[in-house]
Amino acid sequence: MTVNIRSFVRNVSTYVLWILVVVYAVVKLVDPVLPLPLPLPLVLLIPIVFGLIHGALRYKWSGILTFLVMCLVVSNLLENTSILTGFPFGHYSYTDVLGPKLFLVPLLIGPTYFATGYLAWVLGTVLIGDSGRTGSWFTTLAVPFIASFAMVAWDLGFDPTASTINHIWIWEQGGGYFGCHSPTTWGGSSLCICSSNCLPSSCANAGRGQRGSVGFS
Repeated sequence: MTVNIRSFVRNVSTYVLWILVVVYAVVKLVDPVLPLPLPLPLVLLIPIVFGLIHGALRYKWSGILTFLVMCLVVSNLLENTSILTGFPFGHYSYTDVLGPKLFLVPLLIGPTYFATGYLAWVLGTVLIGDSGRTGSWFTTLAVPFIASFAMVAWDLGFDPTASTINHIWIWEQGGGYFGCHSPTTWGGSSLCICSSNCLPSSCANAGRGQRGSVGFS
């Protein structure tokens, strides 16, 4: 009976994941043409929920919640450090568009790092192979390396719109990339993101689920 319940939960969760994918795709297509844009927290909630459900299926709740907490702490620490010192991301400051802040960083930034970081990690495992206790030294190093550059690509795609157009944050020393900071900073950023992307490896060791049973792995 327990096996049947677990199988039912996994099947339902898989359908929910696909529904979230479709909803997110529709939102991203429709939102630009709406008279009033959808609330940003509502849009960001979709990939966050996707990451939690998918991560729970793949690494169990203990693993994905550990990664979530680590992401919240590491991202807030790095962002606040960068705002105050310029390292590692450059000198910038957040406006009030994203709402309440923890110190100098909006509360939404941490969960956004979690969602994107987890998806980047999964992409790395798809391209390279799984990491963790059963993985080789190559996958242990290559997966976070690929995931870090996937996150940099994500940043390159939305940074100009978010900062220069929507003024979610302001670069104090804008560069030639549509008013954003010099691309040389992204090299340092990728190293920091690479370090944070190593975190799912420990979560994988602590809370390994049944890999490959969901159509997103």
